[in-house]
Amino acid sequence: HYRNPQGDDIYSKTWASVTVTTSTLVQNVVATYDEQATGWTGTLTAVAKNNLYHTEEFDDPVWTTHEGNVTVNANQTNSPIGTLTADELVEGVGAGPHDVVQQNLSVNLDGSYTLSVYAKQNTRARLALWFDDGGLSYINASDKVSDIFDLAAGTVVQNTSGAATITAQANGFYRCSRTVVPIDYGYIEAHIAPQDSGTSQSYTGNGTSSVYVWGAQFEAALVPTTYQVVSASIASVTGGRSEERRVGQA
Repeated sequence: HYRNPQGDDIYSKTWASVTVTTSTLVQNVVATYDEQATGWTGTLTAVAKNNLYHTEEFDDPVWTTHEGNVTVNANQTNSPIGTLTADELVEGVGAGPHDVVQQNLSVNLDGSYTLSVYAKQNTRARLALWFDDGGLSYINASDKVSDIFDLAAGTVVQNTSGAATITAQANGFYRCSRTVVPIDYGYIEAHIAPQDSGTSQSYTGNGTSSVYVWGAQFEAALVPTTYQVVSASIASVTGGRSEERRVGQA
C-alpha cells in the first residue's frame, strides 16, 4: 500500500517497484502483510540504511585516498552478482596505507556501527579495514588499527576490536566486516585497503599488487545486514528482491 502524487491510495497483492527522487539519503523499506482493505496492504517499514555513497564506484571523488597512495581501476571483474562492476584497488609504491576512505560518517555514543565490503584476492590476498576520527577521540585507539582478512583462506587474520566476520560469496568474493562502538558523538572515517603479508596498515607497496572490491556498506547495526547499493539521485526499492534495492543521494 502506498499513496501516489495525486493522493490516491494504491493497493496491490503483488510485489511492486517504488521509485523516489530525493536529495536526502532515504532508508530501505520492506513490505508487511495486513488483513485489511483488499486483503493486502504493504506497509512500508524503515530498516537499516547504508550511510556510504557510491558504494560500487570506488573511483568516485567521494572516495578519497591516503596521499594518493592507491589507484582505483573501475569495473575490472565480475561482482558477486555477476555484473562487471567490481573495482581494483592497486597499491602505490610509497610507504604508508594504500586505502580508499569515506569521511564524515555520523556516529552516536554507544551505538554499534558495522563497515562491510565484498572483496576478492588478486595479486594481494589480504584486505584491511579500519576506522579513524582525526584524533578527536570519538572511537577507541584499537578501532584505528587494521582488522585484516585473508581472501585466499577466508579467515580473519587480525581482529583488534569489535566483531570481525568474513563470509564466502559468489565469484570468489568474501564479504568482510568489522564493527565499532563509538565512545562519543561525532564523525568518523571508514578505510578499505589491500594489505601485504604483515599486520601494519602502513607498508611500502610495489605499485602493481591489488585486490578487487565491490559493495561497501556502513550502517547502524551489530552485524552486516542485506547490502543496499547507493548510487545517484534516484532511489528505488524492489519489493521482495533486496539485492535490487537502490538508494541514492543527489
